[in-house]
Amino acid sequence: MIDNYEGKDDCFKEAAFMIKNECSKLEDISNDERSIYTIKLTLCQLRTAGFDTPSQCDDLTNYSDCLASIGSINQYWVTYDGFLREVGNVYNIFKQ
Repeated sequence: MIDNYEGKDDCFKEAAFMIKNECSKLEDISNDERSIYTIKLTLCQLRTAGFDTPSQCDDLTNYSDCLASIGSINQYWVTYDGFLREVGNVYNIFKQ
């Protein structure tokens, strides 16, 4: 599944490899980590598509503000939701 990101820009690869590295260290991925990785992939997708990203997402230290901004725009939320499932799948693949 991580191979899907090989043809994409560095933003996607960086996020995917962060997930892979964390999966090798953790017994289980926390909801916070899962949300942060999902936000990173969502922001990559939005930037690639030419959309502006919410300023609340510039610093993910308090990712809940970013998530609230993403949730307020239907198209952004659909993108986030799709990646949320993918992050879970990627994590499970790496844990096998």
